[in-house]
Amino acid sequence: TWMESECVPTLKESAVLNYQKKIKNHIRPYLGHYRLNSIQREKIQELLCGMHNNGYAKNTLLVVKEILTKSLNYAVEAGYLLTSPAAGVKIPKFENTAIPTRTAPRSCLSDAELATIMQRFLEGNPAFLPLLVGYHCGLRIGEAFALTWEDIDLKAKTITVRRQIQWRQNVRTAEEKQSRNGRKCVEAGAWYFTSPKYNSQRTIDIDTGLATVLMKEKAQQQEAASSL
Repeated sequence: TWMESECVPTLKESAVLNYQKKIKNHIRPYLGHYRLNSIQREKIQELLCGMHNNGYAKNTLLVVKEILTKSLNYAVEAGYLLTSPAAGVKIPKFENTAIPTRTAPRSCLSDAELATIMQRFLEGNPAFLPLLVGYHCGLRIGEAFALTWEDIDLKAKTITVRRQIQWRQNVRTAEEKQSRNGRKCVEAGAWYFTSPKYNSQRTIDIDTGLATVLMKEKAQQQEAASSL
């Protein structure tokens, strides 16, 4: 009820999907068999401490705590509870955990590694420009694929990030999936545009090499359009 009335109308779709994922993977398995008025603060604290001891990142715990705090506050406002059992729940300190925090390793590509990748996606490949722009400008993959020529100022040598492209799962009927991309499977979905993550709209300077490649691509597209 809280998700439908408070989250779906006000939050970005990606945030709603993130909430749903946390509820499915963490909250429902641990608390889902309790009646609402039998959930105690100690059980919520146990959930967070257990996730902490299993190496989940602090940000994951913060999101789970946020969901429980807001939804149980909603339950109080709606008259389902007298008080919220999430009041006073704390995130464990991230020190001396039994299992190291789960973190994805980060690495930077060298020029040689990029050259190897670009040999697989040569000029003319649909992934060529997004990969090149992403590497030179530090864009997220969804931001790179969402760029249009309106976002690129070749005279000033800048790129402005205004949006990103995301995948929406299971939003079309079987007939729509078949007519638009030939797929009937339930996993099919659709691409959509949304604002960048953390609303990080920004303008980025580009170097002469990347500007030259973009100029060439734009000229080719204009020539192809004029010949139609």
